[in-house]
Formats: sequence, structure tokens, C-alpha cells
Amino acid sequence: MSIAWDMRRRDQTALGVVSGDNPGGHWRKIIGGAYETWKSDFDAYTLAVIGRLPRSSEDESQRSEHIAFATAYNTLYHSAQALLNMEFLDVQIYAGARNILGRPVQQKDYRRSARNVKQWASAAKREPPQDAGQSQAAKDAIAKQNLEHPTTWGRNSANTAAWHAGRMLRDGTKILTGSDAMSLFHVPWCLYLATLTCWAFHHASPLRGRSIAPGDEMADDSSDESDEMVWDPRGEMEALVTSMAEMGQRESTSGMSQRRQTNGLVWSMAEILTKVRWEIVQTGVKVLRGLVPQRLINQYDDPLGDGF
Repeated sequence: MSIAWDMRRRDQTALGVVSGDNPGGHWRKIIGGAYETWKSDFDAYTLAVIGRLPRSSEDESQRSEHIAFATAYNTLYHSAQALLNMEFLDVQIYAGARNILGRPVQQKDYRRSARNVKQWASAAKREPPQDAGQSQAAKDAIAKQNLEHPTTWGRNSANTAAWHAGRMLRDGTKILTGSDAMSLFHVPWCLYLATLTCWAFHHASPLRGRSIAPGDEMADDSSDESDEMVWDPRGEMEALVTSMAEMGQRESTSGMSQRRQTNGLVWSMAEILTKVRWEIVQTGVKVLRGLVPQRLINQYDDPLGDGF
């Protein structure tokens, strides 16, 4: 991840010296492959460790700890892959962050970031709808195969980032929020990153049947449907991340429906992260709460109940 960060900074300081239609694509592919190799090795290790544990009721807590450990570090993998395929500073600014790296965000910063994020999301390659009869494992395998070759802000970049964010939230939220893994610093930050990625993927994308003209990056996509009350935030969240993890949602459902479901996702994750006391996470919670008018949420009392 440090190498990826350094290579991105080098690309940004190249000042046009790097030529070609896909500058940075080569090193991104190499780094992405390294992430995949690490995950394969890590998964093999965790499966071996868990497989050696006795299957008795007394050892169930130890098994749960190992599962939480594996899930916590898989969030790091998904975050690394998502960061490889988007500019998260732009996503944070587009979402309404007021300060980035200790510097206040200016109007020109927001306009530039909004333009960049909308170009990133609009270039996403739409996948055909998947067969409803497929098993979950088959759907995940097809989705991953379709996203094997990340590029730099190309047609697959937004889909790749969104898929990893959806997988992280779908596979990890229930396990992580009910374990001590939330005390690991990277876990709440990765959940925040994944939430903003899902939100930006849908809100920055043009609605189906509508194109964004150059210079129209500040267009208002609001409508009566987007202003509808969210009665079940947890249900909306689970439906959204499940469809994003399968990666067939951009064709199989309407863009407005997916966009509205992000309200439930954002509000639910803000409720989860509000219990984390670190200042940087609380700053992220403020950003999340600013994305959804409270009047649109049918507030519930226990965000960490059986639904998670």
C-alpha cells in the first residue's frame, strides 16, 4: 500500500511526461496482483488455523476470535484494492468533508473533486444482469473474474472500487460490529471508506437514460423519489451492499432506486461508527450524517441488533 501511494504521487508529479492512454495502468495492475497474492496466502493461513481448532462449544469463542481477525484484515485488502481504483481524497471532498490533511476545503477544491468523481463514476462499465438462479459463490466468482484487470480511472475502475467496498460491507459488517475488532484503528476507517465509496459510486453516476454534459458537474439530480422516507435503513443497507457485491446492479435495477438505498447505508454506518471515540472517525461520522437529511430516516433504537 505504501508503494501504491508513492507511485500515485509520482504520477501526479509527472506533469504530462507520462504518455499513453492509460498512464499508471501498468503499476496498478502489478500492485493489484500483489494484493491478490497476499489475500490468497492470508486466506490459506486463516483456513488452516481455523481448521485445526477443536469443534467443541468451549472453543467456539476462540474460533469466533480467529474469524473476526481474518475479517478485520480482509477489510484492509478490500480497502487497498478500492484505493487503487479511485482517488479517495476527491471522494471525501465530494461528500462534504470540510478539512483534508489539515487544510480547509475551498470552493475550487470541491468543484474539481466533484468533476473528477463524476468522471470516475460515469466511466463505469455496466455489467449484464446475472442469473437469479446462480449460487452466491458463483456470482462472486463471476464478479471477481470481470474485475481482474484494474486500470487507472478507466471503465472498470469505479466498478472495481465499488465491488470491493460492497464485499467488505456485506461480508464484514455483522462480524466486525459485534467483536473487539472495532477497537483496531484501521477497521472503522475502512468501513467509513467503503461507505463513502458506495455512496459516491451511485450519487456521482448519471442516472440511466440521462447523460451529463460537459460543465454540468454541479447538476442537481434530486427528485421526488430521492426525497422519499427511508423506513428500514438496515434493510436498505443490506440490499444495496449485496447487489453491489454481486456487481450486476447497474443494469438490473434503476439508478434512482440504488441511489436512494445509499441513504440507509450511510445512516446505518454513521450509527455504528458514532460509538468509536477516535477523533478522525468522528470527523467521518459528521461527513456521513451530512449526506442524509435526518427527516428522511425512520430512526430505530438499536442499530446493532439482530439485523447486523
